[in-house]
Parts: sequence; C-alpha cells; structure tokens
Amino acid sequence: MNNKIFIISHQKIDLSPSSQFPILYVGGNVLNEKADNIYFDNTGDNISKDNIIFNEMSGVYWAWKNYDELGNPDNIGFMHYRRLFIFKDSKYAYFSKDESSKDILNELNYSNEIYNGADFIVPTPYKRLSVQASYNIAHHDIDIPLVLDIIKELYPNDYEIAKTYVKGKAMYFNNMFIFKKEQFFEYCDWIFPILFKFKEVSQYKTDRLFISEILTGIFFKKLMAKGLTPKNFPILFIEDKKPSFKESI
Repeated sequence: MNNKIFIISHQKIDLSPSSQFPILYVGGNVLNEKADNIYFDNTGDNISKDNIIFNEMSGVYWAWKNYDELGNPDNIGFMHYRRLFIFKDSKYAYFSKDESSKDILNELNYSNEIYNGADFIVPTPYKRLSVQASYNIAHHDIDIPLVLDIIKELYPNDYEIAKTYVKGKAMYFNNMFIFKKEQFFEYCDWIFPILFKFKEVSQYKTDRLFISEILTGIFFKKLMAKGLTPKNFPILFIEDKKPSFKESI
C-alpha cells in the first residue's frame, strides 16, 4: 500500500522524514536545499505566496495539484510539526509531550492496520457548547454566516449538513485527516472554491483562513452522510515546555 502522511511545517524542524511520513514545508523553500522525503509547496501549481493567509492549506493545495510527483499514493494525510496523530484507541482527544525528537514518528503506533474497518481517518473531536460559539470566541462572528452563504450558493445540497455541524458540539481541529485518493480529490475540489470565494468577499482579506477548519469538519460530516465510516484518533501536542494538558504522556 502506497501511503503518504505529510508533516506540514513553516519552519525547519528536527524530525527524520521517511517515505511514509515526509515533511512538507509551506510558504517557500525553508531549507534552501533538497533532501529525500522533503517537499516544498512553492513548486509546480501552487499558492505558496499566499501561505500567510491559507496556512497549512497551501500545502494541501500543492499536494492536490502535484499528486503525481508524490508517487500517486493510495492514501494521503496531513499532520503538523507540533500536532501529530497517535494511532491508538483512546477516550481522550489529545495528549501532550514536553519535547520532540527525531524518533518521535516511531512512537505514533502507525501500521497499515489502522485503515481496517474505516473509510477515512480524522482526529477525535473536541466537545464544545457549539462549533459556532467556539469559533466566535477567537475569530470574527460574521465568518460562519458568510461561509454558510457561500456553501448555499456553490453546494446547496450540503447546506443543511453545514448548518447542523456548526450548531453541533463536536468540533474537529487542525485540518488533520487521512483520506483515500478519491476522497482527497473530492475534498480539494469542494473546499478550495469555498476558500477562494471566502477570501474574495470577506471584509478581512488579509486575515488567516481559520475558517478552513470549520469547512474540513463539514466535509467530514458530508462523507458520513454518504454512509462512510471514520476512525477517530487522538492528537499528540508537542510542547517546548512542561505539558499543560491533563492527558500528558
């Protein structure tokens, strides 16, 4: 099985990439050098120059548009240099670790067995008063109504799914997932027209597009509505100080 689960970073990181866990640097060639299993989002068809706005989604866009360069993987996923899946069953949504090492990827408990019985892989959701209320605490409260209007315009069949998700209590963070190739292309075909439209009509045109997290959660629900089954895994937060989370390892 040919799988790639990218670790996205905007700065140099001290991890040992592999064909299974390659590093994707976003916002340009951070290292000014090439190395095995290291990629940059400023080659081919890309939106790297807008990384400051699109965040990790500039890396997702690059992978979508340059898929053959990746060896046409069967499954593709995305993590972050300080946000990594732990591939084990847990009642907790997250854990934390007080330092990183080159061998941290060997501690994630990854194997091809994680795909058994699942159509796609997502983070364990956090419980909130509501997705919309949680988003509004940190961001503009006009963002979600605006993105719902865009979904209603572009994908009217998804409007009710979107409304239900933002009113619900289970929230997915970090734009982390592992999709089959066809799901990934469906996701990108769906989310980027919304993001480009949102960027065009938003009054906060230079703000970072945190709304992408909301859209990714809506897409998860869209897949579930089609009868597909997700598998939830917790996230490991890499801290540069003593862990602040109760569920620390």
